[in-house]
Amino acid sequence: MSTHYNNAKGVISQICVICEMRKIATELTLQFIAPVH
Repeated sequence: MSTHYNNAKGVISQICVICEMRKIATELTLQFIAPVH
């Protein structure tokens, strides 16, 4: 039971990391695009 819970936590944390990276990438992209327009 606890092993399954830990695995789920690991998957969720991985997804959170991906979301954070995507968010940062989007912000950086907007920063680069904004001055051009």
